[in-house]
Amino acid sequence: MLIVTDFVPTPLSKRILDVVVALVGLVLLFPFLLVFFLLLAIERMIHTEARGRWFYCEERMSGSKAFKFCKIRTCWPKVYEAEMKQEGFIETVRIESKPENLTPVGKLLKKVYLDESPQLWNVLKGDMSIVGPRPPNCKDYKIQLAEGIFVKKAMRGGLTGLFQSYKGHFNEIKDAWNLDEQYIDFCRAHNSWQILLMDLKIIGRTFKVVWEHKGV
Repeated sequence: MLIVTDFVPTPLSKRILDVVVALVGLVLLFPFLLVFFLLLAIERMIHTEARGRWFYCEERMSGSKAFKFCKIRTCWPKVYEAEMKQEGFIETVRIESKPENLTPVGKLLKKVYLDESPQLWNVLKGDMSIVGPRPPNCKDYKIQLAEGIFVKKAMRGGLTGLFQSYKGHFNEIKDAWNLDEQYIDFCRAHNSWQILLMDLKIIGRTFKVVWEHKGV
């Protein structure tokens, strides 16, 4: 089990990969994002109940630091309001898994994973890496620490990770439940260039998962 002092710093090669991939991703996605924001504007004109903020943002943890984690809003505003009133926080994975909670354009955004694109800006800022454990919300983070689970504290959070890259293919690898911990152990035991190659492999597998619509 990881201990508190097991924080794994980001090698320079990994940071360079983060910046390059984030910049290229933002440039390539820009035309598609313009189209989707136009569709969202039209949706808001047609469906008054879809009007509201363009982005959904919440505080999440990356390593031991809190940051503003944003996604393009895909659900009806009333869904977020009801979730916040009932739970005191918003569990996006749970509410977005229900098709009836998504707006028409939101469903399309989720299908092509463009709702996650604002996180490329988080990567550029250094809040996240392209590859790392998925950053948890503050409530789950505190619960994990109280239970002695320090996986999410040991490394900067990632847009994707070893766990996400095997979604739909967990039968291909042993101990799939602790893939994030396996990745952290790998980074601790290998040099920066080996970590870079591993990150490239994970990015490649992530594209496969996205192409197969297995999720990320």
